[in-house]
Amino acid sequence: MDEKHLARMIFRCVDKFGGRTAMKYRTDEMWISVTWNSMGERIKACAKALVESGIQEGDRIGIFADNCPEWAIADFSIMSVGAISVPIAAVESAAEAERIVNHAGIKLLFTGDAAQYEKALSFYYASDYLQKIVIFSKNAAADDNPHALYFQDFIEMGRRSRRDDAVHARMEHVSTDDFATLIYTPGTGGESKGIILTHANLFHQIDSLQRLHPVREDDVSFCYLPLTRALERTWSYYIFYQGATNCYCPDRRRVYECLPQVQPTCMAVTPSFFEKLYPALNEKIKGSPAPLRGILEWARTTGVIAAKILKDGMRFKLGIKIRMRLSHMALKKLVRQSLGENMRYFICGGDFLPAVVEEFFLAAGVPVYQGYGLKEASPMVTINCPEDYMPGTAGKPLPECDVRIADDGEILVGGPNVMKGYYRTSGRSAEAFGEGWIRTGDIGELDNGYLRVLGRKMT
Repeated sequence: MDEKHLARMIFRCVDKFGGRTAMKYRTDEMWISVTWNSMGERIKACAKALVESGIQEGDRIGIFADNCPEWAIADFSIMSVGAISVPIAAVESAAEAERIVNHAGIKLLFTGDAAQYEKALSFYYASDYLQKIVIFSKNAAADDNPHALYFQDFIEMGRRSRRDDAVHARMEHVSTDDFATLIYTPGTGGESKGIILTHANLFHQIDSLQRLHPVREDDVSFCYLPLTRALERTWSYYIFYQGATNCYCPDRRRVYECLPQVQPTCMAVTPSFFEKLYPALNEKIKGSPAPLRGILEWARTTGVIAAKILKDGMRFKLGIKIRMRLSHMALKKLVRQSLGENMRYFICGGDFLPAVVEEFFLAAGVPVYQGYGLKEASPMVTINCPEDYMPGTAGKPLPECDVRIADDGEILVGGPNVMKGYYRTSGRSAEAFGEGWIRTGDIGELDNGYLRVLGRKMT
């Protein structure tokens, strides 16, 4: 019996945190809280319903939906019966969703709302694999379809089921080396590749985050990036692992409305998150009365000075420490109006974050810790952290993760976070590895252990 398995992890958390809040989600009128006990009961019921539906260990089960609590419940229930979770982006076309379903051999597909259900229905009868569709939202008209049912009805089927022993038996012999998920990424010529990640891969990320970015049980994260993105999914696993609360709103366009409501303390983002936020904050500074505007501009320049000190490899002396504290106080109200009162930091992956943004939030006391990764590495490879932060870089490698720069400048990655290969494409798996290192296709450099990503490799 292996403890480093996500299904076993989530039930340990249910036992430990019980009546505390595990998740919150947005309805049209309010935020609803879900306790750990309720979450665990629904995961177990969903797992039994999967067994009742004929799902076997190793079967592939798809999730084709926007972020919501049901996404997480379905994901953990899939793992609880020894099956493999296959996320499909909610915005994916019907043609691409069909390609993933057929390549992975998905037997059962969870869909979000009417949009995803109708796409799934368009290829259901032509698929040699898909047997059942389970719909999260009641807004999809599926009452007359014998091959589809609503998630709540699926849960009720599991509650009536007597297959507890079957689920327990599967949980008893799970292994950290079991396949946890297939994550599809576009390949050359439009051919999708299914990245195989094990529970061991994902637990490497959890263990690394626990060492580098401690999260408390009273922390709150806003699930902003699509859960089909490896960064958000891994970060959410970590949030649950620590007993913190994860908050869901299916419409990402409402993020700036939601943040002051849920008061998050930390969250994972990409640089695009700041594309509207930073200019809006900048305009507020410019529109402030003259005396206040001067103070805010002075505070902003503190981030530039602090970043330069860190880049020069120096420590903060008393003077800059006092100035940083004053800058935090000056910018606090401005930033908290948009992010909520409790935001402590961001984890940021993806594209390059402009220095002016990084310096501003450093001055505001809400640092943005940039990292580097790729889906094939679960995804995090390097990251900045409070104890080892270098602005303008993607940070240092995670524990046990190795990074080297090839002669042509390509970033090569090795370690326990690296995928097992591409599903049903052994040739592509061999191409991805070179002498035991995964070829990222990115060009970079290491400066005293900190990674700078310079661009894509020219082919």
